[in-house]
Amino acid sequence: MADVRWRRRVLACLATAACAALALTIGHVLGGSDPALAPGWVLDGVLLGLLVRAKPATGPWLMTGAALGLVPAWVLLGHAVEEALAVGAVNLLISGGAAFTLRRLGWQPDHLTRPHGLALAAAVAVAVAPISELPALLGSSANWTTLNWRGMLIEALGLAVMTPLTLNLLRRDVLLLLVPPLLAPTLVLAGLYTALALAVSLQEVAPMYLVLCPALLLLVGRLGPGGAGLGILLTFLAGVVGLVLGRGPLIAFIATGPGGSVLYLLAMLALLSTMVYALGAAVSERRRMNQALADQHARLSRNESLYRLLTDHASDIITRVRLDGRRLYVSPGCTAVLGWTPAEMMQPNWHDHVHPEDLAQFRAVREQMASGNDYLANTYRYARKDGSWCWLEARLHLVRQSDGTAKEFVANLRDVTRQKEAEQALEHAMAELAAKASTDGLTGVANRGRFDEVLDQEWRRAMRGGETMALLLIDADHFKAFNDRYGHQAGDTCLKAIASGIAAQIRRPHDLAARYGGEEFAVILPATSLDGALDVGERVRAAIEALDIPHEANADGVVTVSIGVAAAMPTADIAQQGLLEAADAALYSAKRDGRNRVQAAMLPIRSAVVVPLLPHRRRAAAVGQADRMG
Repeated sequence: MADVRWRRRVLACLATAACAALALTIGHVLGGSDPALAPGWVLDGVLLGLLVRAKPATGPWLMTGAALGLVPAWVLLGHAVEEALAVGAVNLLISGGAAFTLRRLGWQPDHLTRPHGLALAAAVAVAVAPISELPALLGSSANWTTLNWRGMLIEALGLAVMTPLTLNLLRRDVLLLLVPPLLAPTLVLAGLYTALALAVSLQEVAPMYLVLCPALLLLVGRLGPGGAGLGILLTFLAGVVGLVLGRGPLIAFIATGPGGSVLYLLAMLALLSTMVYALGAAVSERRRMNQALADQHARLSRNESLYRLLTDHASDIITRVRLDGRRLYVSPGCTAVLGWTPAEMMQPNWHDHVHPEDLAQFRAVREQMASGNDYLANTYRYARKDGSWCWLEARLHLVRQSDGTAKEFVANLRDVTRQKEAEQALEHAMAELAAKASTDGLTGVANRGRFDEVLDQEWRRAMRGGETMALLLIDADHFKAFNDRYGHQAGDTCLKAIASGIAAQIRRPHDLAARYGGEEFAVILPATSLDGALDVGERVRAAIEALDIPHEANADGVVTVSIGVAAAMPTADIAQQGLLEAADAALYSAKRDGRNRVQAAMLPIRSAVVVPLLPHRRRAAAVGQADRMG
C-alpha cells in the first residue's frame, strides 16, 4: 500500500510539472512582451485548482512538480535563471497562499456551485493578487504609484476564472462525457460550440461574446454539469486563438493599455463562468433529485413486490383495520385458513363470524386499540366457511399518524387450532391425572392423601372465619367376617357400594367423602355444627342399611356401618389431630355400644361428650340425653 501511495504522488508531481509548463507557455504566448502578464496568471489558476482539490499530504508534491515545470519552461522562453526562480517563487506563493487560506476557511471544491462559495473564492483571489507585484515592491525604486495595478487585476481575474475551470474539468461528470454512449453527442455538441466560439472570437465587428450565452446554456442543458467546464474551456481556447492570430474583437482593446485584450477576455469569462456554473449546479441538483426519486420509486416498487410476495404466500392472515372495525385489507391467506375470500372477509358484518362466547372480549380488545394501546394480543374462535370453528391468535399493532394520533391497526392472525386442541387435551389429561392421584382406585371417592390435604385446608379456613367444622369416621361392621364368608371380590364390591351410598348423601360442593383406610371411610363437613353432622351421619347410616347387602355374620343380617361424629371450632389451643381423635373415640364408642349407630363427640377432647344415637331413636332424644350427661 505504501508503494502505491508513493507511485501516485510521483505521478502527480510529474503531471503537475507538465501542466505548469503548458500553462506558463500559454500565458507567455498571450502576453508576449506585455509586462502586465509577466507573472503567469494561467499557471496560478491551474495550480490553485489542483492544490484545492488534492489531499493535504499531496500538496507538497504538487508544489514541487509546479516548480520543476515552471523554472525550466521560463528559462527556455528566454528569461534568466534568477528571473525564473523569482517568478516561480511568486507563483507558488500565490497559489499556495490562496489554497491555504481557502482550506482554513473551510472551503470545498463543490462550493463553486453555490453563490457564497464563488464569492469567497473571488475574494481570496483579489486578496492574493498583489503578491504578483512582490518583485517590483522589492526593487530599489519601488513605490505604490509605479505598481502594475492592471496586472494585479488580471491576476485576480485569472485566479477567479482558471481555478473553477480546473476544478470543473477534474469532475467525474466530465470524465463520464468521454465514455459511450455519451462520447458521440459530446463530440458533436463540442464541435458545434467550438465553431460558434471561433466565429465569435475571429469576427471583428463587435464584442459578441454574450452571443455565446444561449449556446452555453444549451451545452449545459444537454451534457449536464460536465458541459459547464467544457464550454468555458472551449470559449477560453477560442479567445486564445483570436489573440494569437491577432484577429477578433479583443484586438480592439489593445489600445486601451497593457493587457487590455486579456483583461476583457477574463472579464467575459468570469461573467460566463458565474452564469454557467450556477446553471450546471441547478442541472446537477435536478438530476440528483430525479435520480433520488427514481431510486425511491424503484425501492418502493421492490418493497411493494416483496410485500405482496410475503402477504400473498404467508400462512398467516394479515389485515388492516380502521379504528371503527372496518377492514381495509385482508391477505389471500384467509382462504387457505378459513375458506373465506378476502372480499368476503372485508364485508361490514365480518365480525358476526366471531364465536358468541368470545365476542365480548373481541370487542373489548378492539376498543382498547382505538383508545391508544400500541400492541395487544387476543385469541378467539372464528367460523370457517364450512361451519367449523377455528382458533385464531391475533397480534394487533397500532399505526399512528404523523401527529401521533391513532390511525388504524394492523393485525396478524395465526391459526392456532391444533395448538389449542393440544392444550385442551393436555389440560384434560392433567385433570384426569390429578383426579387419579387424589382418588381411591377401588371405591372412586377421595383417597387418604386428598383427605389429609382437604382437612388441613378446611381447618385453616374455619380458624380464619371462626366457624365450626365437623368430621365423620365411618367403619363397616364385622367386615373381616364378611370377607371370610363371601370372599375378597365380594368384599371389594361391598366397599364400592358403601362408598357410593356415602357419596350420595354428600350434597354440598365443599363436603368431601374419602376412603380413610381398609373398610373405614371419612366425611369432612366444613361450616357444619354438631347437630348438622349428626343429621348427615344418620342419613349415611340409613342409606347403607337400606342397600340390603346380605351379611350373615352381622346381627342385623345386612351390611351396616358405625359412625363417629366430631365437631369443633378451631382455635390456637385445638389441633386438627384432636378432631380426628374425637371422631375416632366416638366411632369406638358406637362399635362398643352395639354397632349400626351414630355417636358424637364435641371438642375440646378433655371435655368431649360421646352422644349415642340408636338406629331407630329420634335425634332429638339423643340431643336431650347429651344435655342430661352434660
